[in-house]
Amino acid sequence: MVEVFSQKCTWVFILTKESTKKYMILTEEEIGDGDTYVLGDLMDDGWEIFCDLCHTYKQAAKYMDDYFPEYTLMKYQIIPITFKAAKEFVDKYHRHHVAPQGCKFAVAATDGEIILGVIIAGRPVS
Repeated sequence: MVEVFSQKCTWVFILTKESTKKYMILTEEEIGDGDTYVLGDLMDDGWEIFCDLCHTYKQAAKYMDDYFPEYTLMKYQIIPITFKAAKEFVDKYHRHHVAPQGCKFAVAATDGEIILGVIIAGRPVS
């Protein structure tokens, strides 16, 4: 008798960015669909689908370590940023919020090549 598993088969995708020799591992759920689909944005930023044959994060990481050691796992870096540059980022990418008029400090998240997001810490307005 054949046993049928009720677990859903999941896939993980390995994406690489040649310019930085970095890779990231995303599940089908993290890539999303419809309104939450992020793969197009990642590809616009230079990421390419490298492999889609793995079922687990651990399996994908081992595959990259064993066969492509020149690539390292992408990790976000936190860097200081000027208020002017942070404000420009908010104005460009956040259509539903306007940038604040002042701040105490600002930091940015980067993948080592481009700014991925900013945080502007300021005084609350009453």
